[in-house]
Amino acid sequence: MTQILSALPAAVDLYLYKGDDFSMTLTVTNPDGSAANLTGATFKAQIRSAPGAATVLASFTTSVATNVITLTMAATDTLTLPAGAAWDCQMTTSAGKIQTLAAGQVKTTADVSR
Repeated sequence: MTQILSALPAAVDLYLYKGDDFSMTLTVTNPDGSAANLTGATFKAQIRSAPGAATVLASFTTSVATNVITLTMAATDTLTLPAGAAWDCQMTTSAGKIQTLAAGQVKTTADVSR
């Protein structure tokens, strides 16, 4: 029997509306389902035109409460995003280990009211 092991981040696509504030949460758990200890960890989440692209189009503000990471972005930042892009959220533990928790595509719909 073949075992498949994956170290890939959770696939999470984002659908944003230009000019609107955005907020989402990521809950981090251990393999047994218990709350992960995020003490001392730092997080960064960014949007770029494609994975590996040099230019950051926007960055999320991050905050942590226990094992829940909240990612937010202001309306002024969503307003300038292209119709399609890529994003991810990366954690650096207090021991310096890096892990990408979630990643995916960003689809942005143009606003109507201004």
